[in-house]
Amino acid sequence: MDYYAGIDVSLELSRVCILNATGQIVREAKVASEPEALSAFLASLNLPLTRVGLEAGPLSQRLHAGLVQAGFEVVLLETRHVKAALSAMIVKIDRRDARGIAQLLRMGWFRPVHWKSPPAQEVQALLMARKQLQAKMRDIELSLRGLLRSFGLKVGEISKGQFAVRVRTLPAGHEMLETIAAAMSRARDALQTEFARLHRAMLAIARKNEVCRRLMSVPGVGALIAVTFMSAVEQPERFSRSRAVGAHFGLPPKKYQSSEADISGAVSRVGDPTVRFSALKRWALEVAKRRGLRRAKVALARKLAVILHRVIGIDEWAWRRGRTYGTIIVDLEHNTIADLLPDRETTSVAAWLRDHPEVEIVARDRAEVYGEGVCQGAPTARHVADRWHLLRNLSVALQAVVSQHHAAIRAAAHEVLGPQVEIVRAQQAARLPLTAMKKRSLAIQSRRHDRYEELLRLHDARASVSGMARALQLDRKTVRCWLREGGPPSWRRPPVRP
Repeated sequence: MDYYAGIDVSLELSRVCILNATGQIVREAKVASEPEALSAFLASLNLPLTRVGLEAGPLSQRLHAGLVQAGFEVVLLETRHVKAALSAMIVKIDRRDARGIAQLLRMGWFRPVHWKSPPAQEVQALLMARKQLQAKMRDIELSLRGLLRSFGLKVGEISKGQFAVRVRTLPAGHEMLETIAAAMSRARDALQTEFARLHRAMLAIARKNEVCRRLMSVPGVGALIAVTFMSAVEQPERFSRSRAVGAHFGLPPKKYQSSEADISGAVSRVGDPTVRFSALKRWALEVAKRRGLRRAKVALARKLAVILHRVIGIDEWAWRRGRTYGTIIVDLEHNTIADLLPDRETTSVAAWLRDHPEVEIVARDRAEVYGEGVCQGAPTARHVADRWHLLRNLSVALQAVVSQHHAAIRAAAHEVLGPQVEIVRAQQAARLPLTAMKKRSLAIQSRRHDRYEELLRLHDARASVSGMARALQLDRKTVRCWLREGGPPSWRRPPVRP
């Protein structure tokens, strides 16, 4: 029989409830909120525990790591789901909370939460400490402004570097105000020093991390946003598609629909708020003018969460035209070159895509080399054709079809328009300035036309193919081709192909 353990975590003691597959309570107990104590208690039960569940929270991370290390199947439950499921209880106590968590595990009515690795937790702790120091420093600045304003002393608009000097000199002659301003300025200077130290530590992480450097190539993304996004996502492969990243951070709007009521609210605000409400405004300036700055920030953060999963284009390019060709990879979201590969091999494309698992959409032409490379390196990526290749392939196909029926089109034009064709050609030629190359081309066409007229005269005189070829100094195949096609073809130099 399957058994499920629900743990309601508290600071000192945690409530544990064990249920069997039918929902009956097997054991309830209070255990110290330590990984060793909980592991020893669960092991002493001698029951095949199918799953152990904890509500996600600050205390759950350490307990989760310890229980997993002890060999238990542990899941972290989404806090909002647990709260909604337990809200029907009139009497809320820790013992009933543990029972409710165990019931959720037994019925499967829960959503597991991603457990962040210790390095990601350390980075987020650094970002949170930096933010707290920055907020406290800002609080002191605003408090100083308010205290001095009460005495008619206005600090006004001033740079951060000149704030301390302005605050110390402004209350000159007021002994008490000078004492207050000096004490609060020293506190602000101490906070600023420690804030700068944590800020340098954050910049060091951004410089050393390849993912952060890649994110900073996005216009408007700095070190702070790159480190925040990297630590919050941590494992991009756990998202099936890029749109799920925005939903993970609570950027899609809330929806309420019942009967005739259909209401779209503000964003849901779940997930990491440091990712959701960033200070990026460059891309959203136009949105800010129309809808306000707050909505512009949300729109920009939603857009950024999606485009950071790259959409790339792959095509060939020439190191040396006609001889050596490589592969160019372009980031289509930002119109920048992502990389240049030295060849057009399937293995090279597949290896590059394996090193960039964030690629979701690949725009390419019909080359089998790139198709196989994308399938091997990014099997879940979607293949699309960009507009240039669609129009290019259409024009090539249309040109091939028209060239096969050139003689028939010319004959049809002569039948419909008759002598007007020559008139139109003459008018067009008169409007265009003749270059030296065009003059040579017209002279060649004129000589070819004269030879064709002579060929028709000899053909009407019942001359043989060999005789006509000797008279016009043409090859016999050329004579047969001119007679078969109804005129000399207009040759064009074929395009250079790799």
